[in-house]
Amino acid sequence: RVDRSEARLNRIRFFRAVTIEPQRGTEPGSVVLDVTVEEQATGELSFGIGFSSLENFILDMSVRERKLLGRGQDLRLGVSMSGRRKQINLCFTEPRFLGRNMSAGFDLFRTELDGFTESSFSTTSTGFSLNSVLPLSEYVRLGTRYTLRRDEVNTSFFTSSPFVRDSQGKHTTSSVGYTLIYDSVDHFMYPTRGMRIIFGQDFAGVGGTVNYLRSSMTFDRYINVFNGWILNFGAEYGYIN
Repeated sequence: RVDRSEARLNRIRFFRAVTIEPQRGTEPGSVVLDVTVEEQATGELSFGIGFSSLENFILDMSVRERKLLGRGQDLRLGVSMSGRRKQINLCFTEPRFLGRNMSAGFDLFRTELDGFTESSFSTTSTGFSLNSVLPLSEYVRLGTRYTLRRDEVNTSFFTSSPFVRDSQGKHTTSSVGYTLIYDSVDHFMYPTRGMRIIFGQDFAGVGGTVNYLRSSMTFDRYINVFNGWILNFGAEYGYIN
């Protein structure tokens, strides 16, 4: 239980280090736990630059605050640009939606991709998603989401791909989905033991012009072998119809 308390504090992601030390209690057979935490900065500013033979120069910038106004709200703005791609994302999460033990938020996004040189097409995607996460138990969480996106595909007259030609025009995807998460790892960033299983499905066809059923599953098991060496078994599965 002490280990789980430490894992819960680490999962908040507000502390750089957490130390729990037992002290003798005032009553016989009782113990007092002293918890020492080291806070860390919750604001993040990242900047990256690179070069790719496909996209030429690549520029990435993002700003994030994981404890907005001291209320634990998570706000992130990300921008990515290259010779072929332009992308912007705005994400917000409220950790206690309507005062309840559940989180809710939204994502706004727009992506422009120019693939004429290699594949004779370009795409522009704009949309948003609404999401929520509800804890079902100590280790199990249920996430739900709704996504609406608009894709515009422009193709070249000389393209030889029938798939690309059939994708010409504007398409609307309206989908609902869920994710079931089992997570018993001891640390979100540096796990040393525990297991994480994530299973999710998305159904597109709640309106719109695109229809599919997509399923995915990931599995990770962490084992502390010896002297700080961690063994990780992982697997991933996906299927779309």
